[in-house]
Amino acid sequence: MSIKSSWLLFTLFWSTAALAGGPHVSAAACQPETRPQSVMDAWTALKRDPNSLEIRLRLADALIDQGCYNDAVPILEAGLAERPRSSELQSRLRAARSMLNEEHFFVGLGNAQENAKLQHDLLRCAKLADVSACDDALRSKPGDPQLTVAKGDALLHGGRPAEALLIYRHAAELLPGDAGIQAKLATAESQRQTLVSQCEENAGEAAVAACKGALLQGAPDEFALLKRRGILLQSMDRAEQALDAFIAANILKQDDKSVASAIIALTDSTGRKDALALAARGSALLALGRPMQSLPVLRQAQTLAPALPGVKTQLALAEQAARIETKRQARTVITKSSATPTHSNEVASAGATAQAALGSGAGVAATIHYSNDAVAGQTN
Repeated sequence: MSIKSSWLLFTLFWSTAALAGGPHVSAAACQPETRPQSVMDAWTALKRDPNSLEIRLRLADALIDQGCYNDAVPILEAGLAERPRSSELQSRLRAARSMLNEEHFFVGLGNAQENAKLQHDLLRCAKLADVSACDDALRSKPGDPQLTVAKGDALLHGGRPAEALLIYRHAAELLPGDAGIQAKLATAESQRQTLVSQCEENAGEAAVAACKGALLQGAPDEFALLKRRGILLQSMDRAEQALDAFIAANILKQDDKSVASAIIALTDSTGRKDALALAARGSALLALGRPMQSLPVLRQAQTLAPALPGVKTQLALAEQAARIETKRQARTVITKSSATPTHSNEVASAGATAQAALGSGAGVAATIHYSNDAVAGQTN
């Protein structure tokens, strides 16, 4: 193939690549440690015989073939310094320079397109409160303080003050002591508190949405908002969503009896037996003072998801509580039966019950059945 034909083919390649979003020649092929064998062989041969025109042309062709025009140009220029009248070196050098210029042109075109998109995203983020555009812009300029603030503004404008607070906090880390960001933080918290009030005082979809919008991880009211959301959803017969809310609340605080009662009732009604639901149910039974019932449930949760956070701790607590309960029951039996001949039989029965509850749990966990004997409890 002639040099002119090669140049035309490369021009077509780069033009097509630019339309598709930029050139696709791998930069790795031009790195010394990852060059193809054809390039390495020609380079080694040229070092052995630097005056060979044939070897120099072969190396230049191999580099051009890999798209390494920036490497090919000095090889050809060095050859022309020795053979200024070589038409082969001159033609290849023109082609390599032309293709290098083409590469620079389309790289520049790609950069221009990226800049144009960035400006478009900046406009939509700042002027139209488009959160997706803010995210796109931040992918192009990660950690940019002004863009970060703009995203917070977009979230606040969209009625998402809790999310805006997190973004403003990040912006405050990028620009410590900035008075404008501190003012925005105060505004976002004020709007969040308005949603907290709506969540606590209203009902229906608006209240559910307010609870969600006000929810802020790590905030002092996080548990209360999750619990209130669960209550609202349960009152609207949205059992699955209500259970999710109560499970999240239970993770934060595992001794709330109204949440525990709601989890028992909702796992009964939904029949959910995934690891997360089982762990929550076991924790709820433990909170309600029913350690014997919680043991097989927690064991099954651990079997399904051994790495589930907190399940081992809850299981250990349940086993400890079950042992205490067993001893208490045994003492009660002894006290009540001390004057009767059935004393030994009742104590033996209590011991058998304790042994079953505190066993390995492998067989028990596989036969968990929900029943509707749970006390529904007050959930508000």
